[in-house]
Amino acid sequence: MTISDPARRPAGTRCGGQFAAATHAEAPVDLQAGGDTGNLQRSIAGQGPSEQGREEQSPSEQSSDEQEYLDPGPTEHDIAVEEYADQMRRYNDTGTYSFPPEPLDPVQVVHFWQETALPDAVLAQFQDAYPQARVQQLTNWLTHAMVDDPAPKEPEILGKTKKYLAALAVWEQRRRAKVVELAVHVGPPVLAAHEVRPALRRVMTSRQLAQLPPGTICEVTNTSVEDVLHDVDGGPTTYGLSEQFYAAGQMPDSVFRDPSNDVGTRMAELSSVMNAMHGEIAALRDSQELDAATRGARNEREFTDMARSAGFVQR
Repeated sequence: MTISDPARRPAGTRCGGQFAAATHAEAPVDLQAGGDTGNLQRSIAGQGPSEQGREEQSPSEQSSDEQEYLDPGPTEHDIAVEEYADQMRRYNDTGTYSFPPEPLDPVQVVHFWQETALPDAVLAQFQDAYPQARVQQLTNWLTHAMVDDPAPKEPEILGKTKKYLAALAVWEQRRRAKVVELAVHVGPPVLAAHEVRPALRRVMTSRQLAQLPPGTICEVTNTSVEDVLHDVDGGPTTYGLSEQFYAAGQMPDSVFRDPSNDVGTRMAELSSVMNAMHGEIAALRDSQELDAATRGARNEREFTDMARSAGFVQR
């Protein structure tokens, strides 16, 4: 979907240089012109035999009506679309993947996520998390779908085992058929490298479209958020179903975070490691000092007295 697609108009109305077809009577073709092929060529060109000597008009000699018909120029709608596109590009340029601009309308959201750069680290995280998330989503769907069709219970009497195994085989067949049915609504088992980027773009588009109030429209193109959510736009599914198609809801939020921006998190982790190291060093130092202070103690009582004298408090 692009902003250049004009809204449909009834035939005969002007919209972006489009007009209803005009019907013109065909000039007669004179096949008995005594071998004068000029009459035939002039007839194909729309000129009658009597116009043989007439010279073609130059563009400057054409009437203003003819020039307007041939080149009607931009309409008000064309101008409005171009101005909106320019404003939207400038607005979208203020955002990044981690810090996108506030969503204004569905067209702006789609174009931002089609154009913005996606960090390679996030693409790799998304690709790695997808297979397990897909399995988890199918499992959840299958559990819900089979809630009224549980597996047959294993009999307590051994004589009924054969009947049970037959029932179990039939149930397993129904279960496998249900898995095949549900798998149509999710992506492939794994995402190839060239599939990851468009998949992530659609997921992020879907998530930000959800932030727009229902009924939000782009006034220039008259496109509503519902129109976009139901639009396939060249993908394997609609924008509205992209979240479940790629099992994004089963992935932790960390998958969608750019690790290069988590400076605060990394600093906190480093600080925690350093504090643990300081604690270990202090414990080792205390142990060495305690060993030196209690050297020569002959029993536990002497050891305790010597440790207290050195300033160590028994815990």
